[in-house]
Amino acid sequence: MLVLIAFLIILGAAAYLYTQPHHHSTTTRHIVAPDQCRLLIAGKLQWQGHPNVLNPHQSRALPNQHFNIAFGIENAFTSSNPVYVKKFVGKVKNMINLSPQKWVDMAQFTRDTARTWIEPGLNVDGIFNVEIDDVGSEATLAHGEGPPEEIRVHLTSLVQALSLRVVLWAIFNWKMGEDDIKNWNLLELANSINRVWIASKKQQPVPRFEDDVLLRNALCEFEPRERGKENPLNWILPSFETVWRVVLCAFLELRFTTGLCHREWRAALVNFARVPTQDQFTRFPPFPPAPTASTGGLAGRERQTGSNMPQPIKSGTHLCTSASVQNIVSELLRLYAPTRRIKRAYRMSESHPNIFGVAAQQQDYILAADIESCHLSPLIWGADGKTFNPDRWTHLTPAQRQAFMPFGVTPFECPAKPVFAPRLIALLLGALFDGLGARTGRQRQWRLDCKDKEILKELVPGMRLDVDRDSTYDTLELVGTWE
Repeated sequence: MLVLIAFLIILGAAAYLYTQPHHHSTTTRHIVAPDQCRLLIAGKLQWQGHPNVLNPHQSRALPNQHFNIAFGIENAFTSSNPVYVKKFVGKVKNMINLSPQKWVDMAQFTRDTARTWIEPGLNVDGIFNVEIDDVGSEATLAHGEGPPEEIRVHLTSLVQALSLRVVLWAIFNWKMGEDDIKNWNLLELANSINRVWIASKKQQPVPRFEDDVLLRNALCEFEPRERGKENPLNWILPSFETVWRVVLCAFLELRFTTGLCHREWRAALVNFARVPTQDQFTRFPPFPPAPTASTGGLAGRERQTGSNMPQPIKSGTHLCTSASVQNIVSELLRLYAPTRRIKRAYRMSESHPNIFGVAAQQQDYILAADIESCHLSPLIWGADGKTFNPDRWTHLTPAQRQAFMPFGVTPFECPAKPVFAPRLIALLLGALFDGLGARTGRQRQWRLDCKDKEILKELVPGMRLDVDRDSTYDTLELVGTWE
């Protein structure tokens, strides 16, 4: 009898606990099937056969509240108000709908900025290692000397600062001349955004925007309005924090791993950065001529005569072509998705009975559409799914098209998907490769250096870069020496 009573007590306690609300479940359940991921992102998934009590906007906003707390923002990712979200997205579309001339101007601005930061050696503090009189000149030193024999550029700082500066120029038209924001202000804001982005996902309680003096001071250098709907981070975050990571991985992939044997990929990106048109983005350019001593070997910037396009070479009677910039960027977005997982809150109906036949009050879950898994699955992409291969985009299967969703899906698809984001990535990469090239008749050889030599050993052609650790490549430096 005592055993029976004890069993009934345990059973009753279990039933009671099961019926209690779990508003803050820390368990995230991953969805890996592409069709289910699409339904989840769109707010249409019936998980375990039960509808979501939350509407699609609530489902999207709840898992993103840590951004609201940490950055003081209210945008389409954090708001559950469909009217406000629609208005916000409409404003974003207008901001990133750049005219052809503005793309040309932005490309020139990006190339000029990259050159002026690379040659004097931008370090981790946003300070140039070499003092120069005129950052637009051929790296003339302040003391009248020639360019240094060796320059070092902190790679992450370069990519972050360039990405942020171009985003600010594109969205807010903040050109930031020499008399305005100094480089260290820009890098301080980039570092603060990245620091808070990581902390907001890992720390409990989430650090509050009001308490972060470094972030607020860095932001005030650009814009005094810093809270809620007027906070410029509403627009900066979606563009900057995801794009710079893709650009960093892409730069390493194309310049120091798989791209070592594919100079034509870099040439295509450089040409797009010089002529940022729709045709240049989608065309399949001819292979550039074989590298020679006079063209700087595998240098990122390809010097041409009479034309900024590489001259075609022929194989038999057929013109050999390289991958298009569009296909290169698509493959980069597949291999290094801007958002690895897209999360949604899921709440079971209050009338849903539990295993004891008792109606549970409610139960919350976080479901994550595993975009990275969809993009890398060997069942979908083949045995080389983790290898960079832009040629795969000339013959995608229906399953591969369904699995590719770096910018979400309708109705929550990123408005930057069709044009702005892919071209911005291509422009940044092209400008970086262009900035590594010869400008004074002499060519530098570029290599990577790192305090942790094991990281350098991991950079192997054909192998996907390690993106699981937030600071994996933070200590990488570009080292340029004369040939």
